[in-house]
Amino acid sequence: MATQQPGCEFSRTVDAEAARAQGLRFSVVASDSERRGVASALDLVSIGNLQAEVTLEPARTGTGSLMSVEWQADVVQSCVVTLEPVATHLEDSFSVLYAPPGTGKHNAGHAAHRETVIDIEDDEPAEPLVNGQIDVGAAIVEHLALALDPYPRSPGAEVPAQYLPDAEERRRESPFAKLAALKSKFPPSSGRR
Repeated sequence: MATQQPGCEFSRTVDAEAARAQGLRFSVVASDSERRGVASALDLVSIGNLQAEVTLEPARTGTGSLMSVEWQADVVQSCVVTLEPVATHLEDSFSVLYAPPGTGKHNAGHAAHRETVIDIEDDEPAEPLVNGQIDVGAAIVEHLALALDPYPRSPGAEVPAQYLPDAEERRRESPFAKLAALKSKFPPSSGRR
């Protein structure tokens, strides 16, 4: 099953060979200290809940493991305007293929040339296994970070008018206004040379 890795905010490692041999299905729930660590790492006010349902099964390619995750989290961010707390419930699912380096999709090009060939019609390349382990928790945190609102706002929050440029200033700063000013300085020549 999943084991914790010391020194990481939220780490749950699984032996990839065991997952590939028999397939695994389990739940992951972050502890209070793990949620505090992830909140700090992602610059959040807090995380009230972070949990996931994980399925690991042999990859169809014959090597590697396919991890499918359904996760949810209750996060609190700071409003970008007022700094008030903004609570949000997030949930999503994702799948990641893991394979040992040098096999399958990692075996791209001749090793001496260190060349990588990417087929745009192919699925995403496999993530490399590190010491034969899959870190489920790290993958969940990565997808949580991608799901966060980069500019959270509390309801009704508006930027004060004193910090907004007025219409005349926006017109002067427009790239098209600057081009028009340059055009008036250098009128087109009437003939060719």
